[in-house]
Parts: sequence; C-alpha cells; structure tokens
Amino acid sequence: MTLLRDPFVVALHAGHALASHERIQPRDLSGETFILPEQEAGTMEMARRGGFEPKLGPRPGSLVAVVTLVSLGGGTAIIPASLFRAVNLPNVVVRDLTGPPILSEIAAAFRLSEAAPATLTLIAQLRAAGRELKGANN
Repeated sequence: MTLLRDPFVVALHAGHALASHERIQPRDLSGETFILPEQEAGTMEMARRGGFEPKLGPRPGSLVAVVTLVSLGGGTAIIPASLFRAVNLPNVVVRDLTGPPILSEIAAAFRLSEAAPATLTLIAQLRAAGRELKGANN
C-alpha cells in the first residue's frame, strides 16, 4: 500500500550558479558532482532525463548528512521534497526540476492472510491514514 508519493527536488549550495533559477532542467546539472542519499533512483532518473552519466560523489547515508554536505559546498543532491518540511540548513536552496515529477514512494507491505491482532490494528491504521491522505489531496 502506497502511503506517500513525494517529488524529488534539487538541493544546491546557496552560492551555486543555478540557485537563482526557479526551476532547473536536468541537462543543466550535467557537470555536477552528486551527493547520493540511500535512495539513488531519483539521481539516476534525473540524469537519464538530462541525457548524461552522473558524476557520483560521496554517499554519506542519511538525508540529513546529504543536505549537510550540500550546505558545506560538497556537491548537489537529488532528494525528496518532504525533507525540507523537517530540515532547514543554512546555505541550501531547493529547486524543482522541469518536466514530469520524479516521485519517491513510501509504502507498507503486509500479508493478506495476517492474523496477529497487533499487526491487524497497524494495517487498519495505515489504511485509514491512506484514505485521509487521498481525501486531503482531492
């Protein structure tokens, strides 16, 4: 069950030449060094759309560590937009990519034949939350 679909965005150092752009075309990032989060699919899809092979940089792990490296001028990152509702670091700007959104999804998987009461309660809560999210987005 999909719980969240979140578009990927570009995180740039505030002093970057593209930081003044409202939206960024993937091909304009062809010379960048990309700091990779654990989920690198957004970076790879952005590069595919831009028609280039990405120059891969550090892989610090967590999204907060990725944005910290961007803040320090260590490169550019393609990360889920929702991160910036929770994390705000100095010297980092976030810009949308042009074209159709590249989506990150958060999902829950469970057995259809689940019998454990606690797990059934969690599944019911996830389904209810999913209905609320769908209602809020319509």
